[in-house]
Amino acid sequence: MATTRMALRMALAIVLASAASAKKPIPRGCPTGTPNNTYANPALPLPYDGYLPAIDNETMFLHNTRHAGGAVNNVNAILARYPTLRDSVSLSELVSRIGLKTFDKKYGIAANDSTALRSNAGSAINHALFWRIMTTYNTSRPADHLKPELAGHIAAAWGSPTGLLDALRAAGASVFGSGWAWLVYFPDAAQKPLAIVTTPNQDNPLMAAHVARASRGVPLLGVDVWEHAYYLRYRNLRTTYLAQWVSLVDWAMVQRNYDLAVAGAIDSLYC
Repeated sequence: MATTRMALRMALAIVLASAASAKKPIPRGCPTGTPNNTYANPALPLPYDGYLPAIDNETMFLHNTRHAGGAVNNVNAILARYPTLRDSVSLSELVSRIGLKTFDKKYGIAANDSTALRSNAGSAINHALFWRIMTTYNTSRPADHLKPELAGHIAAAWGSPTGLLDALRAAGASVFGSGWAWLVYFPDAAQKPLAIVTTPNQDNPLMAAHVARASRGVPLLGVDVWEHAYYLRYRNLRTTYLAQWVSLVDWAMVQRNYDLAVAGAIDSLYC
């Protein structure tokens, strides 16, 4: 357990060290940054109707602008009360450490704001990854994008990319209520490097204070199983949604996220 925690800290060291050493305010040179050092809701890679037939355009509009966009607005409103935190800590570091007693105490974060940041900053990061991991329906082939190392890890754990997606669908279907299913990378070489885990609500595998040790790692691929992600088209049929959603996975982005994680970094949207 201690080895896993240490390895994860090392894997995130580049991100955390750069945030800690940056001059205030952090120049958020990334898709989620704004000139006044707040966060913006990242644009979708495709038009709202670009996810058909798996996800309808109304769902994508509401999901992006109302649900994810609302979370980003909430993050900015909370961080306005903590300018030192806002200007010196990246969103990825905040999500990784929110709720830890030493972190909350250092920045004087009130308990209710810590809870709110857990949910809203988690939502902002989760959705940023979710948008970026999807592409046009049934156009991305694993064989065209996966390098031998990642393909080998997937084959060892699930037999094939199809087996991985089947396991991810099963995990997503098993979530009680709202949450996410993830493909996670573990930096600890002493254990299997990849696993599928689930988190409730808007929790993220980066969250040291809120996620079980066995589920802590760097998310490479995540699927939203909140009802707002699928209800307009599929009603309560989450398994049908998941069966369609896997055809949106952008394997080039899965490989990119893996390469970043192995190097100890996180996607640039997590700035």
